[in-house]
Amino acid sequence: YDLFVLVIYAAIVGFGIWHHEPWNDEALPWVIVRETNLGGLLDLIFHNWDRHPVLFYLLLFPFVKLGFPYAVQALLNFCLSLAAGFLFVTKAPFPRIFRYVFLFSFYMLYEYSVLTRPYMLALVLLFIMAIFYERRNKRPFLYAILITLLLHSDYMVFGLGAGLTLAFAVEHLGKRSRGMRFWIPLGIMGLNVVWVFWMGKSLPAQHHEYGQPLTFSVQHIVQAVMNAFSPFAGQVVYAKVISPLAFWGGVAV
Repeated sequence: YDLFVLVIYAAIVGFGIWHHEPWNDEALPWVIVRETNLGGLLDLIFHNWDRHPVLFYLLLFPFVKLGFPYAVQALLNFCLSLAAGFLFVTKAPFPRIFRYVFLFSFYMLYEYSVLTRPYMLALVLLFIMAIFYERRNKRPFLYAILITLLLHSDYMVFGLGAGLTLAFAVEHLGKRSRGMRFWIPLGIMGLNVVWVFWMGKSLPAQHHEYGQPLTFSVQHIVQAVMNAFSPFAGQVVYAKVISPLAFWGGVAV
């Protein structure tokens, strides 16, 4: 059943990618890497040029420099989508029906798979982290590498990577058996938390949007939570809650 569902998922995502015309923000990573030499790559690593960390660009770099066509970017994201789907369907500790429904949800079927951005890469690393988490104390160095990759995959998982780093520190700071086997992995994770935060907090001076403040409001957090359950959560709330209340309020008046 799992294989049958994954084949259907691959067919739908492949059909969507084949008929999808990329948006300019999807093509931007490929163009940035294409116009970047080795010196520029270092600049890309340490600056927030596309409002995303660097890992996705590093994956594209060898394909771009070896002369592969732009379609490889979509193919790479297709492979990441299949990897994420396989890991979730075969490893997630949820009822099988839930795993199947999740696979055909909006984000897995279109937003993160057909639209080629770093999001699916972050999701794959997130699932790998979940599978590996029980072995974090036995293999702390490998755990630190996974946390580092997760942090550099996308800013949307920065809070999770930072939280896992803090949890690892709290878990071990009270133990007497602390040593280099603990301090070095924690140092690797902590330095990358600071690094990614430093990159994401501002734009480089040459960026076309440099100087524009990155606004924050509680509404953004609420909207993010709502979007986690439905891409049209705001419209759903309006249609199912606000509109009926307004209607019955008008009737009562």
